[in-house]
Amino acid sequence: MKMTEDENQADRRGFKRASLLLTADVSQDPCQSTGSEPAIVMDLSATGAKLRRGDALGTGATVTLSLAGRIFFEAMVIWEKGPFSGLKFMHGADEIAHVLAGLLPNDCLTPAKTQHPIETPS
Repeated sequence: MKMTEDENQADRRGFKRASLLLTADVSQDPCQSTGSEPAIVMDLSATGAKLRRGDALGTGATVTLSLAGRIFFEAMVIWEKGPFSGLKFMHGADEIAHVLAGLLPNDCLTPAKTQHPIETPS
């Protein structure tokens, strides 16, 4: 049985991502005293997010992602490509999944399966 690309990505990330378009704010100041910049969350999981922004954040930077001005996540920028950035949340996935329970589908709130049937020759 061959894994699809989506299944392989979910296994590598630990949690399935949900595709969505959600406005957010990103700040590189942990106290948010210098303000934040708008971003669009392209996909989201209990372990991280993919953002679209006008400016690069800087790979390795620590940022705060704000959803609806009420939910805040500390994250690290782990990749950037053009206007897109990949964030990895700093807190545990179980804690993040609990916070995102009303926003993400149920299958995105539990760890992805990490074991697959062994392929047997035909």
